Amino acid sequence: MPHKDPIRRKQYRKEYHESWYARNKEHRIKQVARRKKDIREWFRALKETLHCEVCEISGEGQAWVLEFHHLNPEDKKELISYMVSAGYSKKRIMNEVEKCMVICANCHRSHHYKEHIHSLQEGEPESVWTRAGRVGAIGHTLFEGETRTKQRRGRRKKQ
Repeated sequence: MPHKDPIRRKQYRKEYHESWYARNKEHRIKQVARRKKDIREWFRALKETLHCEVCEISGEGQAWVLEFHHLNPEDKKELISYMVSAGYSKKRIMNEVEKCMVICANCHRSHHYKEHIHSLQEGEPESVWTRAGRVGAIGHTLFEGETRTKQRRGRRKKQ
């Protein structure tokens, strides 16, 4: 029976979902694994239909070559590769992909290296390379939503 009191309703739902998960744990784990696998396969197939916007290399048969470069780093919510491996919905992944240009790994590295050299020449205190290196060294985030590294470190310590 539904509870009108929001606190009791919340407690009831929590207890119900805990007991449901305990009864269905194996099935749910398989279901999530299957969903993540389907998302990865869908994304690989999507990348095979794309090509590098700089050098025109095709993703057909070599989807691993293509990467997504965010045109505006401030709009970046999450790493697309993380979204795929974590099983985010296709809609959310595509929303993030729309903010990007598709380029191959070599062109992507070249683009960021040129940005780095340009910022050094302009006398700017840091570039995307120096900022990413500093951020990675101290375990903070480079953009909104990137908290996985810290969470993973915490999990590793507990195990």
